Amino acid sequence: VTSIADLQAQTKNILPGYLPKEFGVSMNVRLPSEISTKRNFNLFQIDESHLTPMHGLKFVGSRKRLELFSKSLLDPNKVVSIPLTGTEELFDQQWHQVGLAIQKNSVEIYIDCERVSSIEIPEELDWSAYEPDEDFSIGKRSFNSESLPTAGFEIEYLQVYCDHSKITSLQCTNLPGETENPDVTLFVKEPKKCTCPRPQRGPIGLPGQDGTPGLDGFNGKP
Repeated sequence: VTSIADLQAQTKNILPGYLPKEFGVSMNVRLPSEISTKRNFNLFQIDESHLTPMHGLKFVGSRKRLELFSKSLLDPNKVVSIPLTGTEELFDQQWHQVGLAIQKNSVEIYIDCERVSSIEIPEELDWSAYEPDEDFSIGKRSFNSESLPTAGFEIEYLQVYCDHSKITSLQCTNLPGETENPDVTLFVKEPKKCTCPRPQRGPIGLPGQDGTPGLDGFNGKP
């Protein structure tokens, strides 16, 4: 992926439905040191209509870690970032398989098929808060980073699973570098179509209790 590449497509052409509350993401990537130490970019992101990234996975070079981010379910104007610890080994300029098993209250991180950490998600996220016509992008730089739109790095594939448990059964026998000419594939969907409809709102709750009587008003004029 070069700095002039424009790797984006409408989300409906990447995901056949909305992201569920729990899902998995896997990818094979190599992050050279020249970007690892000083640049921030999103390995993938889903945008809002005004091109603001609302969901995705951020590469934070200055802190040598990944950060997952998404909209808060309780506050639609808030984007929640979850630092993913245990991802420092991605900075060794080698190919790695990264797997994220994203659940309602936590995210499990796998690097090269080994579970490295489990991070608590501080509040419930609304992964379905986007429209299918919005863009799904790979490698976009952060707004406060360099002027070029895309970061330069290497990626063999990116895959989204509607079942987060599939991350635990990934195989790491075909990482690039083990073969002379690995095939490069972007925007890979599951072989079996997996449709994730937008979650439905629950039933209306019971009426609340009556409030306490208000304060007495001021006496009127005679």
